[in-house]
Amino acid sequence: MKDTTLCKIAHLCPNLQYLKLSSSKITDISLLEVAYSCTNLRYLSYGYNEHITDASIIEIAQNCPYLEDLTLWKSGITDVSLKRIAELCPKLHTLSLIVCEKITDDGVCAIASACPNMKSYMLMACQGITDISVKKIAKSNLNLRYLDLVCCFDVSDESICEIAQLCPKLEGLQLQHCNITDASIQTITHSCHNLQNLNIKNCYSISDEAINTLISRKPNINIPGWNPVDIDSESDRDV
Repeated sequence: MKDTTLCKIAHLCPNLQYLKLSSSKITDISLLEVAYSCTNLRYLSYGYNEHITDASIIEIAQNCPYLEDLTLWKSGITDVSLKRIAELCPKLHTLSLIVCEKITDDGVCAIASACPNMKSYMLMACQGITDISVKKIAKSNLNLRYLDLVCCFDVSDESICEIAQLCPKLEGLQLQHCNITDASIQTITHSCHNLQNLNIKNCYSISDEAINTLISRKPNINIPGWNPVDIDSESDRDV
């Protein structure tokens, strides 16, 4: 899809509420038209696209106050966009930013503080994210159900323990490549009673013992790549 096509759709569908696009040819030009024409927009998702910047997302924030769900992959937006969304889109409950390299703690903290309905964050490979914003999420979004911090290398036990303690409704936690240890797993074991899925691939400071204790307490939890049967078998062979 090109900008001309999306501009026509925006003109012809002023009541559009759901928009999901994967074309890398789309730019701010047509997204600006969506912002001006489709003010009832509630769901906006863009696949891999480096051409989307603050110029259009700020206008989306200013013209689409009912926005609930925003997904951007490899966009060029900065914290400026997130702060405008926080200010103007109080109904937001889902934010997915994937490989958005210009995003930092400041923008995510603004969302967490201003959007009390937040239930899901995907911040995969947003390397400007640290314990600072994750702790703000823990303290501000107590109804959190899903958190993806894959390849957020500066996220550690300090914030994950707070997430586990303060977000009892958490169901999914993606921590691959995060800088966590057994301390996080122990807190998750004791506090996350609704957790169903936990990704701890490439978290090399976590012990078999901590995970086996977690599994014994939560036998139905899904931990991709972790097979306690294999661990037990290996232990038997060592003996």
